[in-house]
Amino acid sequence: LGLWLPALAFLLVLWLSSHFFRDPERVCPQEGHGRIVRIEQADEPFTGERLTCISIFMNVFSVHVNRSPVTGVVEQIRYWPGKFVNAAYDKAATDNERCGYLLRGEDGAAWTMVQIAGLIARRIVCRVSEGAASATA
Repeated sequence: LGLWLPALAFLLVLWLSSHFFRDPERVCPQEGHGRIVRIEQADEPFTGERLTCISIFMNVFSVHVNRSPVTGVVEQIRYWPGKFVNAAYDKAATDNERCGYLLRGEDGAAWTMVQIAGLIARRIVCRVSEGAASATA
């Protein structure tokens, strides 16, 4: 049909989308899937307590499927609507769309994980419910 340029553009967009939304089998990586950008004290979103926060940035080539950092139970889930500021800016942590998870580990310790949307990864899809078991493997 002579539409090779639009077809090529469509295939490129299709490949980028399938690469971005992939969910590969989980194997412990030798290298991380993100980059630690900050370790600091921050207010825990469920209790307000000041705790150590480790911030990990994932670029567009990272697998954007997050799994539980500990084995246990999901006690609470909280969603905050927000903006889609570039993740490189500090205000992204407070202004962007976020979803927080309060997890209770098998040893009874509480863990909090917060996902923050960004400029490109603009939506957070929560596929777990409160009371569900969380497993690291």
